Amino acid sequence: MNQGGRSGVPQRRSLRAEPVLITILAVVVIVAVAFWANAMVTPVSRKGEPTATIAPQASVTASATPTPTPSATPTSGAGTATMGSSGTFSPAAVDIAAASSTGTLTRVALQVETSAGLKANEIATQVADILNDKRSWTGTGKVRFAMVADIAKADVLISVSSPKTAAKACTLNSGSCVDTNVIVLDALSLKNPPATYPDATSWEQYLVNHAFGTWLNKKPATCTKPGGPAPVMMPQGEELAGCAANPWPNP
Repeated sequence: MNQGGRSGVPQRRSLRAEPVLITILAVVVIVAVAFWANAMVTPVSRKGEPTATIAPQASVTASATPTPTPSATPTSGAGTATMGSSGTFSPAAVDIAAASSTGTLTRVALQVETSAGLKANEIATQVADILNDKRSWTGTGKVRFAMVADIAKADVLISVSSPKTAAKACTLNSGSCVDTNVIVLDALSLKNPPATYPDATSWEQYLVNHAFGTWLNKKPATCTKPGGPAPVMMPQGEELAGCAANPWPNP
C-alpha cells in the first residue's frame, strides 16, 4: 500500500507541471509573435539610406513675378501732365501801353485760373511783351495792343485756363481757342512745351501769336517750304512737316 502510495506522488506532480509548461509555452509564443509583429512595422535603418521611399509632393512653384509692361515713353508736352480745375480766376492788375502809335488799338485784359499755378501779373507782362514785338502782329502796322487791368475796358480777354475749364468755352487747337472776344490759352500746354519747340519761352510766344491770329481771322496754314520757318497759323504742337519751329507771324 505504501509503495502504491509513493508511486502515485510522481503522477500527481506530472499533472501539476503540465499547466505551468503550457503557460510558459504560451508566453513564449506570445513574445515571439509580438517580436515578429514589431519587426514587421519597425523600418530597417541603414546608414546613409532613407528608411522608406516616399513619393515627393508636387512642389509649389512660386508665381513668377510678372514682368511689368513697359509704359510708353513719355513725350514732352501737356499730354504727360495733369492740372486741376478750380473754375475761379485771378485777374492781372497791370497796365502796359501799346508800343506802336499806328494801327487799330486793341485793349487786352488777362485772367489766370487759380488752379493753374501761374501768376497773372507775370503772364500779362509776358503777353504784352510778345504782342508789342515787331515780329508779332503789331509789326504789320495794322494793329497794336495795350494791356489793361480793368476787364470791363478790354476789347478782348485772355483766359489762361485748365484744359477742363477751357473745354467748356471752346475746342482747343494747338493750345488755344477763341470764343467771340475771349481768347482761351491752355494753361497746361503753356507750362509744358512740346518736343517740337526748343524752350518754354518760344512756345509761349507761339501760343499767344497763334491765338491772336485766330482772333484776327487769319487762315490756317501748312508747311509749304520745308526747311524754312513754319507759318505761325500752322499747328506746331506735334508735327512741323519739315518746317522749323517759328512762333512769329513776321519772323
